[in-house]
Amino acid sequence: MIYIDSRSGSKELYPLFPSGRAILTTLDAGDFMWFGWGREGKPVRVGVERKTIGDLLNSMTSGRLASVQAPKLVNSFHIVYLLIEGDYRNEREYLQWRNRPRERWQIDRRTYGGGYLYSSFSNFIATLQEQAGFRVWHTSDMEESVVWMLGRFSWWQKQWNEHSAMEQMHDVRTGSTFAPPTFLREVAARLPGIGWKKAKVIEEAFQSTYELACAKVEDISELTYIDSRGNSRRIGEVVAKKVLDAIHNNRQEGR
Repeated sequence: MIYIDSRSGSKELYPLFPSGRAILTTLDAGDFMWFGWGREGKPVRVGVERKTIGDLLNSMTSGRLASVQAPKLVNSFHIVYLLIEGDYRNEREYLQWRNRPRERWQIDRRTYGGGYLYSSFSNFIATLQEQAGFRVWHTSDMEESVVWMLGRFSWWQKQWNEHSAMEQMHDVRTGSTFAPPTFLREVAARLPGIGWKKAKVIEEAFQSTYELACAKVEDISELTYIDSRGNSRRIGEVVAKKVLDAIHNNRQEGR
């Protein structure tokens, strides 16, 4: 369920949600919120602060977002999204914007760090992202905002380890940028019944492809991995035999 703050700035979107997917209430912080699943199966609170371009510029000028709203959002939610609604672009170094697709573009030169320069606006967003940890998303209108929220809500309803898209590329290594997979894991992933997730377990258990080729059935069958539902499972004897048969057959063909 998506909870929508019943005050102005949030409730306008309520009629656009499908029946039974959202409910009006009073939130202490943010315009929208829901519960989801984080790492290691831990529940998380996700908050969304929605602002049209005009609202965002006003809050930049007044300091309300940085001094009042941002601290409350960070203290209230594990995950905070800033949803910017409307269009904006650079026009001779100034920010040109409109709240709705059919509105006229406008340039507001009220003072904020030397004016509403495009660079000032961009830097303000960067500060929210890098220092406050906000996740920023941009939509053109209310309808697109609702579609985005429904999609993001759905994403957070899945268990963390069920999101497997990045597993096909590489792992994130602690303290480093994305690192390429090892040769052993790439080879193991191509073996029958293994795939990318089980290949990680094999990579951790063996030092080289030679060591894997010299393994016994039980050395492989007893290895455990976490399936898409978060359950611990053994690779099993059937798969282990297929793995060793494939390795040994390839070695014989290569002689």
